[in-house]
Amino acid sequence: MADLKPYEEKATIKNLVKPFKSEGKIAKTESDAKLGTTTWTLSNGAKVTFKKTDFKDDEIVFSARSLGGNSLLNDADYNKTQFAYQALTEAGVNGASKADLTNYLAGKQVSVNPYISSTLEGISGRTNQKDLGTAMELVYAYFTNLNYSPEAFNAYKLKQSAMLDNLLSNPQFYFSSEHAKFTNQKNPRFIGIIPMEKDWAATDYKKAYDVYKEKFANAGNFHFYFVGNIDEAKFKNEVLQYIASLPTTGKTTNFKDTGYRGMTGDYAKVYKKGKDRKVWFRLFIQVKLLIMRKKLWRFQR
Repeated sequence: MADLKPYEEKATIKNLVKPFKSEGKIAKTESDAKLGTTTWTLSNGAKVTFKKTDFKDDEIVFSARSLGGNSLLNDADYNKTQFAYQALTEAGVNGASKADLTNYLAGKQVSVNPYISSTLEGISGRTNQKDLGTAMELVYAYFTNLNYSPEAFNAYKLKQSAMLDNLLSNPQFYFSSEHAKFTNQKNPRFIGIIPMEKDWAATDYKKAYDVYKEKFANAGNFHFYFVGNIDEAKFKNEVLQYIASLPTTGKTTNFKDTGYRGMTGDYAKVYKKGKDRKVWFRLFIQVKLLIMRKKLWRFQR
């Protein structure tokens, strides 16, 4: 009795980013003869270092990084957002869903992954000469127009919960989890190596999205690195079009030492899980103590 409508194929995306005229320029060029690299400082402050190689006939590997990351967040905001960052790309970019993006990239060798870590925010990826333009287009989209979708986040959360909830029944994973809790018991920024139901409930997707937007709004603090089979003329055009046109705030950021360290001292901790006759252990030795003992032994000898 349901009113079922036939499946309708969505129109294929022709351009992920609408064509635009870039005003970006190369302000400075530097070369390193020893490393064989060239570095361009762009008019928006971003730096691009590239090296042409012949290791593979048609591969370009790239990354971009900016210092700061989660270290600049206070403890409360970090705990609210740490499990949400991996879900941000589930929303897609420029109004295109993740499914639309998958269809758009079908047949292309393009991988672009933005991230926010403890001390960095950045992008990693790989492509080839033919699809370099698409990769740069996607880099530009991740910087300028990441979609906001609580629905996509909730779908990601449900999928992750179904997968992660059973992990603690694995003795090896249980050991890793309990060991991490013990060594980080004085660290207020540690709430577990995987999110549990209470952690998902406390996760603030909107806050994580806002942190991402703020960090990627300042391309001038990023350094891009490209290595591979690069056609410099084509590469230069793509850099000027998509990287030199990225927005910048003119501010320079750096990471901050949060001051938290793992437990030190002499401890022995035993965890029991499972029924099989199997043992999993970790031994941590303080290096400084060993060096002191070695020096003392030499003195006594």
